Amino acid sequence: MVTEGENVTLQCASWQQYDRFILMKEGPQRLFWTLDSQYNFYTRQFQALFSVGPVTSNQRWTFRCYSFNKYRPQLWSEPSEPLELLVSGTLHKPTMKAEPGSVVTSGSHMTIWCQGNLDAEICVLHKEGSQKPWGTQTPENPGNKAKFSIPSVTQQHGGQYRCYCYSSAGWSEPSDTLELVLTGEGTVRVSAPCSALRNIALPQPSPGKHGGCVSPCNRLPPFLLGIYNIKPRLSSLSSPVVTSGGNITLQCVSWEGYEKLVLTKEDQKFLSSQNTQYIHSIRQWQALFSIDHVTTDHRGTFRCYGYYNHTPQLWSVPSEPLEIHISGLSKKPSLLTHQGQILDPGKTLTLQCCSDINYDRFVLYKLGGADFTQYGGQWTQAGLSMASFILGPVRSSITGQYRCYGAHNLSSEWSASSDPLDILITGQLPFSPSLSVKPNSTVHSGDNVTLLCQSTDQVDTFILSKEGAAHQPQPLKSKFQVQEFQAEFSMSAVTSDISGTYRCYGSQDSSPYLLSHASAPVELTVLGSFGTSSLPPSRPMSTAASEIQDHTVENLIRMGFAAMILTVLGILVFEAWGSQRRAQRAAEK
Repeated sequence: MVTEGENVTLQCASWQQYDRFILMKEGPQRLFWTLDSQYNFYTRQFQALFSVGPVTSNQRWTFRCYSFNKYRPQLWSEPSEPLELLVSGTLHKPTMKAEPGSVVTSGSHMTIWCQGNLDAEICVLHKEGSQKPWGTQTPENPGNKAKFSIPSVTQQHGGQYRCYCYSSAGWSEPSDTLELVLTGEGTVRVSAPCSALRNIALPQPSPGKHGGCVSPCNRLPPFLLGIYNIKPRLSSLSSPVVTSGGNITLQCVSWEGYEKLVLTKEDQKFLSSQNTQYIHSIRQWQALFSIDHVTTDHRGTFRCYGYYNHTPQLWSVPSEPLEIHISGLSKKPSLLTHQGQILDPGKTLTLQCCSDINYDRFVLYKLGGADFTQYGGQWTQAGLSMASFILGPVRSSITGQYRCYGAHNLSSEWSASSDPLDILITGQLPFSPSLSVKPNSTVHSGDNVTLLCQSTDQVDTFILSKEGAAHQPQPLKSKFQVQEFQAEFSMSAVTSDISGTYRCYGSQDSSPYLLSHASAPVELTVLGSFGTSSLPPSRPMSTAASEIQDHTVENLIRMGFAAMILTVLGILVFEAWGSQRRAQRAAEK
């Protein structure tokens, strides 16, 4: 592809020795140029360089070259393959489209469409790095599209393509680049010669990954043979449901040491590649893809692939699809369980998602999961829309953090997320912590209370639970003191609302939703103010309660004396005022 008005240098070369070369321009008026042959020590060929131009866009510039020896000038060689210069003219650039898409599997059929202006006569498809057009087609109506078919895609078809269209006004500008990528389904051998591979920056090998492979060159290690059938794994670091305008980070990890990981979206609106990093903690390679300010365009199906730098158009098999959903700003529903959040194994767990908004369906999502559970909403007698999710017998795979969303059938946008609900299972760690209360289990309203949970077994987090409480259990990181793990749950200015039965559990960071056995229950009692007690009447009165009653009697006596004194003073004042009035009347008479 050249620009109108340029001078172009064409090279005619041959492995066979000739004295002279002839360049011929094809067309209604043929033109010839003749030059002596020169030997090129770098390419080890005989050649001639022809300068042609300036080229114009109002004609086609198609060339062939011939060669001959000076002692037989009338005997020319066979012609070379034709070379056409595409001179950009006044036509707008065409558009390209690949069906079913630009990422295809080996052996599948695909079609590349090139759509030019209505007056385009031919369209040419060119693959980057090729010395001649990949194909030439006449546009078809309607739409003036040229069709280029590939019956069975192979590794050689991977690469970057452009197309050009020609009319009487000249050649169009080149189209935007279309990159065709092949996804691998096995071990692909490097087909380049040894000399071309010696300067490649070799990837670091993974021990034992490529055992049994045979290198195409003796000095090349076997890990140059790319393995493309190792499937990466794609997940969201938080949740695949993100609020419109928020941020989300997707993680692609692979056991295979691909040098790059690439993230794609099914409609090709989103494409990004990252260098991989080896993470020692998981012994895998990973790349993180951050999406800021999420919009509805990001809703859809994502996949990730791996590839090596020396074969950028050959990708691994895709990861399993990850569906990204966008939640809106409509009112969030509530996620409830009437069985409590800390459950014994074997019980059937039912979660309820409800809202006073008439959502047509509700969606339940577990943090870290790949699937969503959906149920249609139903109206309750209380005027709420609700869906019940029966998760079956409680086991370790059911534990985790859950959220739910509401949605209308006519909208693809979900509501805001419910508050998270943690589901925990007991008896998964083989020990029971101990629970005690300081200063004691019976306190006065307004006092401070500390519940101390302790264990000699390793505990990363202690969880305090109150029997029958509506709020979530309270977690607290443990501290190692005096040869045991412990956590202090402090409550200040307590009221009678905190009275009840408490238990504590231990968990470890590696599995935060799997708990130990429960501690022995502890009863906490908060006595109300002004002599009222939360203890049942049948219980004998404690010493503290007796002291409170004695102080109350003393206060009543003091108040009685004060009232009596005020009454006497009032009578005296009234009598003095009456005497004064009588004296004034006597003086007037």
